[in-house]
Amino acid sequence: MEGMNSVYLAFITIVVIIAAMTIYISQQGIREVPKSVENSTPILGGDRDAHGCIPSAGYQWCEDMQRCIRPFEENCTAAVSP
Repeated sequence: MEGMNSVYLAFITIVVIIAAMTIYISQQGIREVPKSVENSTPILGGDRDAHGCIPSAGYQWCEDMQRCIRPFEENCTAAVSP
């Protein structure tokens, strides 16, 4: 009977330790990201100008074409119809 009590006590101890570890680990993921860290890293492509163009990707508003273009890929000139 004495040996059975030792096994039972060891089993209960292991179950309590596993439960405590599970609770601890699950609470680690609930922490909020501090605002200073959240705002320190800008999202790439997350910037937009007044026309919706993304300057960090090289886009600029072309008034003649009425759309965002990359000036190093195409010229911003009005198309002349014949």
